[in-house]
Order: sequence, then C-alpha cells, then structure tokens
Amino acid sequence: MPGAGKSTVGVVLAKQLGLNFVDSDLLIQVKHGRTLQDILDTTDYLHLRSLEEEVLLEMSLHQTLVATGGSAVYSDAGMKRLAAAGPIVFIDVSLTEIQNRITNESQRGIARPPGMDLEALYAERRPLYQRWASVTVPAAAQTSVEHSASYIADQLA
Repeated sequence: MPGAGKSTVGVVLAKQLGLNFVDSDLLIQVKHGRTLQDILDTTDYLHLRSLEEEVLLEMSLHQTLVATGGSAVYSDAGMKRLAAAGPIVFIDVSLTEIQNRITNESQRGIARPPGMDLEALYAERRPLYQRWASVTVPAAAQTSVEHSASYIADQLA
C-alpha cells in the first residue's frame, strides 16, 4: 500500500544486505519524465498500472532489492518475475496507520479507479499482497525503520 514504508525500509534493508536498491515508481517517473500523479492526470490508472508492469518486466533484478509501487500486485507477469528473482516482502500496515501516514493523497499518484478511497483500495489490495508474500512484516515489527529492516533481514536469513 502507499504509505507502508516500502521505499523507506527498502533503502535501509538494501544497505544491511549489501544489495542495490531500486524504487519502481522512480523508474517510471524517470523513464517518462513526469510524476506518477501527472501520468494519472493525463491518462488513467490502468495506463499507470501498465507502465509499472513494463518497468517490472524490464528492470535488472540482479543483486537488487526492489520497492514496487503499490499496484504491482495487479501484474501477474511482473509479480511472477519478482518471485522468481527472490522473496517478496509484504509490509502489513493497518488501514488506520496508512490513513495517518498519507497526508498528500491527491498528489500521491495512487493507481486506482476514480472515486475509490483508501479503505476500498486497502480491502482490494491486501489479499493480493498476502497472496504474493514470501515474508510478511507484522505491524508489531514496525516499531522503527531500522527494526523493520532487521526483522525482514532475519526472516530472509
């Protein structure tokens, strides 16, 4: 989910594990020279999802920790490629915490149908995250970024 801490924890975890770090949302923005929100404003959420799938299928995964966009789970091809490259981690943050963390929702570039709120998005995506997860980071393990990263590293060992 947006606001779960994928990029924040991912950077710290990549350092702990000695891996490269890539944020697929940033790759989309660099490749297209626009923010995710601008892409959504000028096209639609399905187009953004297709750009995310394209990036997931093209990027190098060698010795790389990837923080995906929250909508990556809609791409079976992208998720199968990630799963073949290594474990998939689901940072399981409560809906309330997500709502508290996201203060700029209208500028966040969240790939969802018009009018869908975070609650409905959470309900739709959470089972998909659970389906693909090799490791789930429970809310109790999220006391700090460093603790979350160490918890994940321990689970992957």
